[in-house]
Amino acid sequence: MYKRQDIDIGGKIKGSVELTEPLGLFSVIHVKIREDEIRVVTNSSSSYVKGDTIQLAISGNKALFFDESTGELIT
Repeated sequence: MYKRQDIDIGGKIKGSVELTEPLGLFSVIHVKIREDEIRVVTNSSSSYVKGDTIQLAISGNKALFFDESTGELIT
């Protein structure tokens, strides 16, 4: 689980833009990575459109990992 602010544009994780929501001072970009969708908050000058490829980076020290079978936090 990540806070949207812990995800940055420009990294090694490749995804596809599903939707861009311009919200004034910032935009929310919906990105599909395999079967998952995440949202990235970026400045309003972002020009991504549906179908664009985007590369992301996630701050490793802020990542939380969960056991898929139990749902428990892995520490």
